Amino acid sequence: MSDACKAQQDRTGHALLQVTNRIDHSSIEAPGMEQITELSHELSGNQMQTVIDMMKSMKNEIENKKADISLASVDATVSKSASRQPAAQPAGHAPLPVLNIPAAAKPTMAPGTAEDTPLVAPVPKGEIEPTIPEATEQTHRTLLLAKFIVVPISFVFFIVYNVSTMMEKYEITAIPESLVVILIGVVLGFFMKKYAQLDFFDDDEAWAELNSAMLNLLFLPIIIFASGWTLRRQDFFSQFPYILIFACGGTAISTCVVASLINLTGPLHHVVRWRTAFAYAALISATDPVATLSTYTKLKVQPLLNIMVFGESTINDAVAIVLFKVFNSDSNFIDPTTGTKLMIGSSLISNILWGVFKSFFGSLAMGVLLGMGYTLIARAADMRQDKKAQILVIFVSCYLTYALAESVGLSGIIAEIFCSLVMGVYMRPHLSDDGCMLATFFMEQVATLADSAVFLLVGVSVVNLTTKGWFIGLWVMLFCLIGRFCSIFPLAVLVNSLKAARGLATGSDRESWNILSPQHMFMMWHGGLRGGIALALAWELGKWVDVDEGLGTRKALQTATFLVILVFLAVFGGSTSTCLRLCQIPIGTDEPEDCLSKHETTGSGHGLLKMIDEKMLTPILIGDDTSSGEASH
Repeated sequence: MSDACKAQQDRTGHALLQVTNRIDHSSIEAPGMEQITELSHELSGNQMQTVIDMMKSMKNEIENKKADISLASVDATVSKSASRQPAAQPAGHAPLPVLNIPAAAKPTMAPGTAEDTPLVAPVPKGEIEPTIPEATEQTHRTLLLAKFIVVPISFVFFIVYNVSTMMEKYEITAIPESLVVILIGVVLGFFMKKYAQLDFFDDDEAWAELNSAMLNLLFLPIIIFASGWTLRRQDFFSQFPYILIFACGGTAISTCVVASLINLTGPLHHVVRWRTAFAYAALISATDPVATLSTYTKLKVQPLLNIMVFGESTINDAVAIVLFKVFNSDSNFIDPTTGTKLMIGSSLISNILWGVFKSFFGSLAMGVLLGMGYTLIARAADMRQDKKAQILVIFVSCYLTYALAESVGLSGIIAEIFCSLVMGVYMRPHLSDDGCMLATFFMEQVATLADSAVFLLVGVSVVNLTTKGWFIGLWVMLFCLIGRFCSIFPLAVLVNSLKAARGLATGSDRESWNILSPQHMFMMWHGGLRGGIALALAWELGKWVDVDEGLGTRKALQTATFLVILVFLAVFGGSTSTCLRLCQIPIGTDEPEDCLSKHETTGSGHGLLKMIDEKMLTPILIGDDTSSGEASH
């Protein structure tokens, strides 16, 4: 080879090496434009296009780089280039494909150490095509999402609802539908992590944020709203004071008992801080008896048991979330003046109590006011002739309520509950009969789909759990059973005392007191299942847990939560119908909506609420014209 040819190859290789180095280091000015122009005279069109594609690929692979590389001049000069020999490669560099020229050496990062052994090991990412134009790349991503996300999830729901239909046809109640969804979700999670190659599966923080966002902003609003909208309102309000006793007092008792047991057995599972114990006890006290209530509905269980379990679980979730957020927030445990951690004392206790009071009653007031506002707008709009508008307005209002409450730091669940209760009473008269029926049916079906999605999410989440939390999970299951016992049976005795005192004061028959029998108490204890809310709160545990307890504790508690959900659902959810028969709870009869309220009132408080309803709320929110709807007071 002639000296001129060798010199030409050396210049080409050296110029391209400078260009690639400039790209790797993200130079602010246009990198190596003189070298690129020179190369355009020395390389063929195909070779120059390969260089351009390589530069684009290198630029896309460098994270957090903002180099603004202009290739317009290169494109303009490529058409003028003539065929030349390929460049030689300088020593000490690996050759680039096709051109056989050196690539700039890229820094390597040392692999991080895992907190403990993951249940599913990270899967190496497949090789990505080096050159994908922007439009083609977008299409490629869309295809990946369709192939590994939309198709599997849609197929899972298709299978689940067909299996559910068959289980109902053959009266299979030993296996809850929600347990089937979780198990399918586990398989789906393994498949998606292995083949989909989605980044959030390898990033714990991204996965936690994604789970929390989907649960809180997508699934929970419609689930909570539908439960309030379709509620047996008259029976619910007749038992509301007693439901509050179980939901508020019971959750507080359960949290304290579980936290005390966790702290007492700390040397066995290495959770020794009171703050960690209370935060975790609060989240694991959130009950979610979807499987139990589903069985109650199918078997037409006695209204008293049904309304107590449903009402207690719904408000219990809200109280548990409020308690958890108080214990999980650093601001409640730091002195605002000194910036130091608060020790257990009057200041810390006052912060906790104020946080609970502000969140609960603030959310309640916001939900009631929003429900009244929606009702007034519906009255002014007069949507009785437009069924589509009736359904869509109700559907959108549930997401608006939840998002507004969360955006101002309140509880979306509490606001949603009371907003739906107000709308269920006062907005129905402003809807047509057909519109009200269609809206109720639509909300129920969407809520059913959201319920399944929550349990599917629980199943998929197992791929991001570790092996460290199985031991503490066994302890937590025992603590939850003890805490549930302490929160149900003593309070049930208190509730029965209040019912008896009211019945004696009014002179009513004992049968109309609606006393909770020991069988009722047992079934309420039995219905303390855990679900998606507990796992979502576990994902929201702050990094302070690892700081206070040691690295890996947060993941261990998340794993323990999943174990509790799965075992409780399999054992208690699957044995509901058997326990109902053994306890001889009346089933199989359709009771009127006022079967409890017509025999039971709540004393002076009920009279005050009735007066406010008749003198203020009904005239303002409903008015005199209720011919096209039916108010349910």
